[in-house]
Amino acid sequence: FAKSNDEAISFSAPLTISAEGFFPQISVYGDYVYVFFYKTKADNKVGYFFSRSTNGGTTFETPYEVTDTSIDDAKLETMNAMCVDNSGNVYCVWNDGRRVGTGTDIYFAKSTNSGASFGSNIMVNDIAGNSEQLRFGCKVVVDGSNVYVAWRQQDDNDGTNRKILFAKS
Repeated sequence: FAKSNDEAISFSAPLTISAEGFFPQISVYGDYVYVFFYKTKADNKVGYFFSRSTNGGTTFETPYEVTDTSIDDAKLETMNAMCVDNSGNVYCVWNDGRRVGTGTDIYFAKSTNSGASFGSNIMVNDIAGNSEQLRFGCKVVVDGSNVYVAWRQQDDNDGTNRKILFAKS
């Protein structure tokens, strides 16, 4: 992590948030800086992790796992996203393969305490699927009490049946 206080003329020295990981997403709310990323765990499973700074990025808390179960697989293509609403609630979405034999699904978790913890993981897509169905490239935005999630779905491995799907809460 690095920050600029002079409109990107210069940046601070880089600060390590995690020794490993992929696809970091970043959001800011006041003095809070949030980073959400994917990494492999010690048991060769994968997980999505979150870290926050409460002092404008001077220091970061130890990353903790947002995913609430073991994940065997994830589609490594724009796999996670995050946003923050006007009240400081944090919304994270990602794809994962916790349902073995069904490709990947889109999951969601929300923090109502500025990223100190997250609620349970909720599947966003419908449960129908087959072993070739992959969902990835998810994005999330919030407007008032509405949460919107969009993602790409590939229904087969030959690349001829791809679509963009949307869900609203």
